[in-house]
Amino acid sequence: MEYEQLQQLLQNAERLHHEKQALLESKKVRIIASGVGRQPKLSIPEQIILTLLYLRHRTTLQLRGIQFGVSESTANDTFNY
Repeated sequence: MEYEQLQQLLQNAERLHHEKQALLESKKVRIIASGVGRQPKLSIPEQIILTLLYLRHRTTLQLRGIQFGVSESTANDTFNY
């Protein structure tokens, strides 16, 4: 994959993520203000890189978690999202 392709992939993924979040927000009945709560441990580009590395090398998600400084379950949740 070339750098330009990766940049395009990151842009598309961020756009899709924001669209999905906006759709979920529009269906919620809020008790507390939006933006309050736990922030994601990995940024969107880091999540995509984690997923691409897992798909390419097929190592355990435990190892991917260690590489990115998150738990195995967070790496698994990121991959499945």
